[in-house]
Amino acid sequence: MAGAKAWAAEIATYVLPTLIFVLMSASGFALVIGYDQEWLSATKILLRGLHAEQGDELDYSTATALVIGAGFVGAYVWSIQYLILRIANFDLSPLSFLRTTLHILVTVFAAWVLRHVVAAPDFGEGIVLGVLLGIAFLSGLYPSLGLNVLIDRLPNWLKIKREVANRNDIGRSFPLDLIDGIDPSIKFRLNQFEIVDAQNLATANPIALYVETPYDLLAIFDWIAQAQLLIELGPDGYLDARQRRIRDIFAFLELGRTEVGRSILHPLLTDNSSVGEGPLDAKSIDNILQAKHSSIANKLHVRNFNNWRKIVSEILTLRAPPQSQTNGLVEPI
Repeated sequence: MAGAKAWAAEIATYVLPTLIFVLMSASGFALVIGYDQEWLSATKILLRGLHAEQGDELDYSTATALVIGAGFVGAYVWSIQYLILRIANFDLSPLSFLRTTLHILVTVFAAWVLRHVVAAPDFGEGIVLGVLLGIAFLSGLYPSLGLNVLIDRLPNWLKIKREVANRNDIGRSFPLDLIDGIDPSIKFRLNQFEIVDAQNLATANPIALYVETPYDLLAIFDWIAQAQLLIELGPDGYLDARQRRIRDIFAFLELGRTEVGRSILHPLLTDNSSVGEGPLDAKSIDNILQAKHSSIANKLHVRNFNNWRKIVSEILTLRAPPQSQTNGLVEPI
């Protein structure tokens, strides 16, 4: 009896998200094919554009409906590809259906708002209306945005905490697309674990990701190693490092252990403000490089990740075949 209840609960866990996705998809296709004959009264205004007659007002409705329909079709095709990939990797979960449903909703509403923003007149109140539409939509995605806009419009004598003027220069976000091997599908999957940018990935637990995702452990290590190098050097330094064949944080740390290696890292770790005034001798420059390298190597997330790497390397070494079985050669780790 208890087993039957558990089985029914598991089935219900999948049925509800799947049903939500099916209803969302049915609503989208009802819009695309124009099935508006007494379907739902709440959607008649939206669906009217698909059967519009000649006229300025109806033509605008037609274009709006077509834009929304195109956005839905694109999101639906992407969602089907994503679900098929999850099935192929034996990684399909109820959350996958909820995430794809949310993806369709965001795409459709973004297309709807963008349609009205683009269609605003080029002058006068139309521009203001278009900007307000854009801010209103973004405020829904980022709730603090609308509040910050209102606070910035208040008089200075009101003692309310405000954002600093140069906040745009301070804030930064490195998307996961910058990491080799992470495509849109993998990025979407990692977002389910609140890993939305390279900083989140750089501090993630590689073993936990390996257990909870279908991805190979060595691939996860490679992604995290790249992410750690990216957040340390920034986009310009990261690109410069890649051109110098320094691909991840492990290569960076290895080079920093020798004087010759630090000379290779010199352009990445120094700038006009880091060497002080006046020329410095080679010993002083090397001391600066050692200090900067040490500060990066001793960060908690870097040390923790390096410890995980040592543990995995020891396991692979223990599982390696005896030397006599490899013709005298030991396979590299």
